[in-house]
Amino acid sequence: MNLGTASRVPAVLAATACVCLVAMPAAQCETAQFPYAQQIYERTTRKPVAEVVEDVEFAVSERNFRITSQLHVGRGIRESDKIEFPDYEVILFCNLGLARKMLELDPGYINYCPGRITVRRGGDTTHIATILLPDNAGQDNALAALVRDTNAQLRAIVDFGTEHWAPRDP
Repeated sequence: MNLGTASRVPAVLAATACVCLVAMPAAQCETAQFPYAQQIYERTTRKPVAEVVEDVEFAVSERNFRITSQLHVGRGIRESDKIEFPDYEVILFCNLGLARKMLELDPGYINYCPGRITVRRGGDTTHIATILLPDNAGQDNALAALVRDTNAQLRAIVDFGTEHWAPRDP
């Protein structure tokens, strides 16, 4: 697929969705409802994006996750469209042992894999966010405990990205 075709894909998909919503009975347009609500945990800092990304990478590895990929969305838009565009970074990461435990307890949690942290610039503020796992509030079982622990780790990674580190004296 060439870039000209690729740039039309979102418009074609949107048009198809609109046609489906307008022209077809509701039963034919429905998709499966995923029962898990998404909660976004977000913090802000004045640190530059590059510094936040570096701190997030460190925090991810310190918690025994491995970075599987990084998406440089803002840079890609700047380069392809030859326009000014802010930084948008997506850091994808996974811990296979944790993923296995979670998927053995509820295969539907594959929809949360891999984990991801987003970092974006808005004015003079950098936003760091992640999607938390559904917390299963009130449940007292192995999955609920695993989710609570994982969400605590995700929050800690985001929080670490916001912290300011003072230089050490020699």
